[in-house]
Amino acid sequence: MTRPTVFDVESIWPKLLQDIASGASLTAALQRLRPSPSYWWAKDALRRDPELRARYLEAVEDRADRLAEELLELADSEIPQDLDGPGKSAWVQQLRLKVDTRKWIACKLKPRQYGDRIDLEVRHTSISITAALAEAEQRVVEGRIVEPLMLEALTEP
Repeated sequence: MTRPTVFDVESIWPKLLQDIASGASLTAALQRLRPSPSYWWAKDALRRDPELRARYLEAVEDRADRLAEELLELADSEIPQDLDGPGKSAWVQQLRLKVDTRKWIACKLKPRQYGDRIDLEVRHTSISITAALAEAEQRVVEGRIVEPLMLEALTEP
């Protein structure tokens, strides 16, 4: 029976954080190490160590910046000359998938910087709730508005 491998957090995490900040997922960064710690080992280390978790979250934000930079690289990439019509179409579709995936991830990781901005601004300020209520009350008093159920009740013998 083999002994379980004991991983040193202090020696492994700097490399993992560097890979994550460079754009890799936690899973991909773990797989690059030999021997490779498990995903659950890494998540457990993050749960137990608040300082490590803070450094990990910084690396994840750095990953969002790297993905945003990759968007520029992908957008500027040239279509390979040796592709025929269907090959060019497939290449463009693959490029579109890469761009959309990176945009989505960057938006989720750093929504304030890369998320969609919705601007809700009220410019019409001449609405008066008091005046609207007074006008509605006046219509009721004048009998201009009669509820259909009220009308039936008034007409029944």
